[in-house]
Amino acid sequence: MTFTLRPATPADASFVTIVLMEALTRNALTDDGQLKPGSIDTHRRLMPIVQRTDTLYSYRHATLAIAPDGTPAGGIIAYPGGCYEELQRTTFALIPDLLDFDPAQMEPEAGPGEYYLDSLCVLPAWRGHGIGGLLLRRAIEDGQRLSLIPTLAVHPENLKAQALYARQGFRPAGRFFIFGEDYLRMQV
Repeated sequence: MTFTLRPATPADASFVTIVLMEALTRNALTDDGQLKPGSIDTHRRLMPIVQRTDTLYSYRHATLAIAPDGTPAGGIIAYPGGCYEELQRTTFALIPDLLDFDPAQMEPEAGPGEYYLDSLCVLPAWRGHGIGGLLLRRAIEDGQRLSLIPTLAVHPENLKAQALYARQGFRPAGRFFIFGEDYLRMQV
């Protein structure tokens, strides 16, 4: 089965919001890829953030994997780390009531010289088809084309994701404190 990759557009903001939510919570979707009832309001509130061009989670930072039937099967949000702090301030200022941690206590997720792979999600029906690897390889290529080091964060207990990242060439590169928890930093 062949999947195509393309940049997200403003019309894709709803799907990019789903990518963000599932990547951050791993619990926003049902097995058939629909938003769980408890996630619908959060989706509605995050979508304007994704529709903007000056936030971490802007559609402009997203690449989508498109299934043969033309529908999105997954996506990744990635951007140069040099713009992280400014985008983070804007983003978190727009959603303070959705944060369950103190952003002032959070270390920067990315910095100059890095290409940060922020959020990755493949819809449940499409998992196991190589889409995650396809999206990661594209993001790695995008970062390297910009002469930046592809970098990501993964929860230390998420061994399945760590294995996927390792297969794509990511290696541990320390730890950092983000979202109120310690995360593993990985780089290519």
